[in-house]
Amino acid sequence: FFFQAEDGIRDKLVTGVQTCALPICRFGIEVSAEQIAQRFSDAYRLHGRKSYADWGLAEGVRGVDYESIEVRRWRAIVGAVFPESSSVEQLFSELWDYYADPQHWCVFDDVERTWAALRARGIAIVIASNFDQRLVQIQQHCRVLSTCDRLFISSQVGFVKPQLGFYRAISDELRLPPDHMLMVGDDWENDYLAPRRAGWQAVPLRRRDATINPPGIRALDALL
Repeated sequence: FFFQAEDGIRDKLVTGVQTCALPICRFGIEVSAEQIAQRFSDAYRLHGRKSYADWGLAEGVRGVDYESIEVRRWRAIVGAVFPESSSVEQLFSELWDYYADPQHWCVFDDVERTWAALRARGIAIVIASNFDQRLVQIQQHCRVLSTCDRLFISSQVGFVKPQLGFYRAISDELRLPPDHMLMVGDDWENDYLAPRRAGWQAVPLRRRDATINPPGIRALDALL
């Protein structure tokens, strides 16, 4: 089973939009939560799925510093979300550090019991995410997430979801055929359409609305 990291964890104020208010309030930025949400959606659509090739790097090559691209990616997103800020670099630095701190994240209630049940059946649990190197520290300091069998992040794999290279590299690393993989996530392209194109099985996670076509599950324990 493969899980997208953000489907298992959430920041302690539930959404990144709400949490952003904590670091930005000191910068005198007056913008509503709705504006932040819309700007973030637009900025992530523009920058979030850019491949490493789009940033000028060869893909899937060991030793290449893909993590530096993730820093550039998120700096660009922060700049697009808060164009009125005169201190974007400082704001970005504070937001980056804020979301790197494991204490600002918690685990959804269904994760631990679902993982325990799957593990009891002999099923391996893997996190596959477009999150950056910060996820390593978050995962290591989270009692539940630290029990996963493997962690794959795009800056280590050398490909970004939804590129097929991301899923194929993981299949090759685990030496398992694609149809032995099941991806569970809430991003329609990254966690459902793309893995299916790579030959994986996939189940959409709809924590807010499971009735969207095709329907998905509202909680992880629906997998049991």
